[in-house]
Amino acid sequence: MFKHMDLCVDLKSGRFAKDGLIQYRIICQHVNVSSLEEVIKHFLNLATEKAEKTEALAEALDVFDDELEADVKFLWETYRTVLEVLRHSSKLEELYAMTAQKALQFCKKHKRPTEFRRLCEIIRNHNRYRDQRERSDLSSPESFQLCLDTRFELLLSLDSGRKLFVLLKIHLYHAYAWFKLFILQSKYLSKKDLQLLASSLALAALSIPLFENEKEEDDLRMASLIGSDLEPKLDMLSRPGLVSELVSRGVLRCASQEVQDVFNVLEDEIYSLDLDLGSRIQPLLEKISKSGGKLSSVPQVQLSQYVPCLEKLATLRLLQQVSKVYQTISIESLSQLVPFFEFSVVEKIAVDAFVAMKVDHMKGVVTFGSLDIECDGVKDDLDFLLSL
Repeated sequence: MFKHMDLCVDLKSGRFAKDGLIQYRIICQHVNVSSLEEVIKHFLNLATEKAEKTEALAEALDVFDDELEADVKFLWETYRTVLEVLRHSSKLEELYAMTAQKALQFCKKHKRPTEFRRLCEIIRNHNRYRDQRERSDLSSPESFQLCLDTRFELLLSLDSGRKLFVLLKIHLYHAYAWFKLFILQSKYLSKKDLQLLASSLALAALSIPLFENEKEEDDLRMASLIGSDLEPKLDMLSRPGLVSELVSRGVLRCASQEVQDVFNVLEDEIYSLDLDLGSRIQPLLEKISKSGGKLSSVPQVQLSQYVPCLEKLATLRLLQQVSKVYQTISIESLSQLVPFFEFSVVEKIAVDAFVAMKVDHMKGVVTFGSLDIECDGVKDDLDFLLSL
């Protein structure tokens, strides 16, 4: 089999390599599975070394030729072949996880987003459709950790690691990724780690913009990438649905006290009139900004990453409260109620969130409520446009 693999790599024949490995798996998987493991490792090493040598030569000559592209493409096919062969072998789950990790590093190194999406789809389908008799025993801590590491390494390592969704400002998917991590890992964590995980999840959910409204098709596609179908109680990914799920599952009871307090102020007490919201929330956010730690699946968790979004949310909540009390308020008075931002930033936040308010800088006042279409010549402008 070693010689067969040598020839397949030299000829770049992925089909013959796959056929040979499948036949060899049938022969030895119940008798000498370690032999299959050695052959697969040999195959991976050969394909990797060949691609690396060609790449080094191309860099030395400062050219990118067809041979390099062919070797890189064959290496990707090698990873796919090995994952396909190992999908039915629970005894080689460590090798499967290692191959998935290598395939991920390949996607990152060569900047292959298409292959990355395909890799996520392959692993998801393997977990979903493989024979129940061949599934890894997830009641085993070792098997569970391998599965968890593989799934979340795909999600949390591309581009900027676990901050990928935050950097892309896809807050909804970022929060749902934490939600899936909590569901999978909460039973196996210490009290301290569970508190950090629950705090991260709660703050991530709060950080979702109030008016973030993604298309359902995109939600389902991203949910499948993150791992498995949407939870039964979540008809689609949404801020209200996720927040409701956290409450019903008791996630908040596991979070730190300051996170619970922030959640209560920004979610549970929004229907009460509280113009001191800003001064109440600021010390809590300052404490949260200094919190963080490490989890087994996430190298470093910094709760400070959520503070900017929480400050914007607090500003919006405060504007909602002020609009219930005042129809008109001076810019100076409103600025004193918002300790996080200059008024220009507050104004931008209100515009982005479609808050019904008008700012008159000449008079130095803010007016809340539905705006009269007759004001400031808006009606004349509309009549003019309609006449064109």
